[in-house]
Amino acid sequence: MPRNKAELRKLFFKGLAVEFHARYNMEAHTIPHLDQWFNKPENKQEVNINSILKFSKRGWEPQFVSLNTIPFHDENFPFSLRDNTVLRWEMCRQNYTFALVNDLFMVHRGIKTAHDLPLTKKRQKLSRAQFNIAMKLFKQRMDYQYPETKKLCPEFGA
Repeated sequence: MPRNKAELRKLFFKGLAVEFHARYNMEAHTIPHLDQWFNKPENKQEVNINSILKFSKRGWEPQFVSLNTIPFHDENFPFSLRDNTVLRWEMCRQNYTFALVNDLFMVHRGIKTAHDLPLTKKRQKLSRAQFNIAMKLFKQRMDYQYPETKKLCPEFGA
């Protein structure tokens, strides 16, 4: 497991470390400006921001750390059908931005691959009706609570 940015960089460029779900759902977890992030010298004295990112793609699921002031997770969404994305959607409607912070990262062992896809698709099929209800209620709530940001965020959906 890499303990610093230099170790992570070495593993990443050897193909031994990847972005989250890189072999399963790359679009959801692509990190914009990752090349800049890797090339910026490590600073162990202070934390600074590489770039500010707007939520611009409906399927994007950035991994993030936050204050406890973000909205609670919408429990109406079933597992594996936008149950993680929905929080980012609501944060977009609240006009949050995401900061790509230099020199900070998280890792975990194991890589989900296309081999895992059939079970996920089966779960999604079984949960589709619940998802449709959750999505309808969510969109209504967002339009009621945050009408001013409707055009700032991507259209939400599966």
